[in-house]
Amino acid sequence: MDYEKILYEGTPSKKLFWSWAVKATMILLVCLLFLSPMIFAAESRGAFYFDLVFVLLIYIFVLIFLKIQLETYRYKITDKGIYFNGGFLTKREKFVPFYKITNVDVLQTFVDQIFGIKRLGFQTAGQGASNYPEITFQGLTDAKKPKEIALKMIEKTAH
Repeated sequence: MDYEKILYEGTPSKKLFWSWAVKATMILLVCLLFLSPMIFAAESRGAFYFDLVFVLLIYIFVLIFLKIQLETYRYKITDKGIYFNGGFLTKREKFVPFYKITNVDVLQTFVDQIFGIKRLGFQTAGQGASNYPEITFQGLTDAKKPKEIALKMIEKTAH
């Protein structure tokens, strides 16, 4: 990033954690639904409580991991391209130059709509059959500004 002009710099909204927490809770409830026959069939109350506490500890661990993960995310748009940095156990640094970007889209899941956040995805032609963006800015309360900046720079590099 030497001698690059920064056009946009951001991090996810804290609302993204709550969106992730809701999704993790839904997964937990589904797991409990499927595990409930085994949990309730436990030979003793002690085994039942042990199983329940074990599941809840895993859930709390996942929430802590998600919170730490969220704190590492950094988004940047420069005059050269799009950057993403983040990760807790596995760190990722990703750069996509503007000339490689073929599509910019905004996605808002049902849970994201509840929290008022959006995802801004940057797709490239070299992704093969994958429909997933090369870089995604998650948890944006305002996706319009970075999208407009990116589209303007993509148009500039196309000419």
